Amino acid sequence: MPVADQKKTEELARYYRNAWLKGPGTSLKRQYGTLTNYSQIAEHTRIKNEQEPLTAEQVDAYDLDLFTGTFKTGQTACYRCPVACSQKWEIKDGPYRGDKGDKLEYGHLLNLGPNLGIFEFPAMLHLADVCNRLGMDCIQFGYNMAAAMECFQRGILGSEATGGSDLKWGMPG
Repeated sequence: MPVADQKKTEELARYYRNAWLKGPGTSLKRQYGTLTNYSQIAEHTRIKNEQEPLTAEQVDAYDLDLFTGTFKTGQTACYRCPVACSQKWEIKDGPYRGDKGDKLEYGHLLNLGPNLGIFEFPAMLHLADVCNRLGMDCIQFGYNMAAAMECFQRGILGSEATGGSDLKWGMPG
């Protein structure tokens, strides 16, 4: 897009980029990514398709230091972003060993975890891996699955409509 003064525009862009990179939130975003949003808005978060409030214990289940120490393998960035806040991860133990991904953001965590009644990293990360391998949007899948789980909970859907699967909260599928 053409601008009236290219040099001044570049100077202004450099100024704000440098100010932003030195900001206190940037190093936090580099370390934990947008996952920090989960604990920041926890008291306002509702789970199980918006039916219940999130408890302190459920917030603690997704401890960010546990994630970085156990699952994080690196970071990646959106195009030309200097922060690289998206988290790369791999599950190294347990039933989901070998699952990995190049992107984990707040929306993945919230919608594949608490919104489905799942409060452990391996199960939530497994769902993210399955969604990604199938070419599905993780966030939209979480919303859709939560709606289906609530319908199952309320008897609107039965196991005959789900191919025999019980869509119970907390089940990683």
